[in-house]
Amino acid sequence: MATKPMKRKLDDEEYQALLNVFNGQTSGFRKVANQSLKFKVAFHFVNIYAVSMMLVYFITANFLLDHINPEFVQHQYLDLLGKRAFVFFWLLGAFNMAFYFGIGFRFTVGVMLLYTINATFEQFFVIHSNFGIFETPVFSAYALSRPVFMLALLGLLLFYKNE
Repeated sequence: MATKPMKRKLDDEEYQALLNVFNGQTSGFRKVANQSLKFKVAFHFVNIYAVSMMLVYFITANFLLDHINPEFVQHQYLDLLGKRAFVFFWLLGAFNMAFYFGIGFRFTVGVMLLYTINATFEQFFVIHSNFGIFETPVFSAYALSRPVFMLALLGLLLFYKNE
């Protein structure tokens, strides 16, 4: 005895709900092109600076250990910088996602700015209290150029158009 399944028609409310699922909901990404020139320059500078900082750390830690002050490696300052690069990798991802999805961008930039300020002071007090700036030239280059990075983050906060 096979029973036929009942054919039930959609009522008007279900039919409207089904049609509204596909009704004009478009998810769009934000574009840098819609922002001012100052914002574009700062946005691209932040991305390039952050990626280059991580690449320099990776290359130095994996291929140029012979050229680093051995005492610097012995005190595990290189591990500290590695952990900082790892955190910054995630911050950079959150920064780009916040911009492209348009959610919490200013908050993310603020977190990056506070993290950078903290990392700068920590590096000067922890690392450069034991080593001169010229004893760790690769890492000092980023510490000395970090104020420009902080200015770019401030520029992002000021010039961001939330549209």
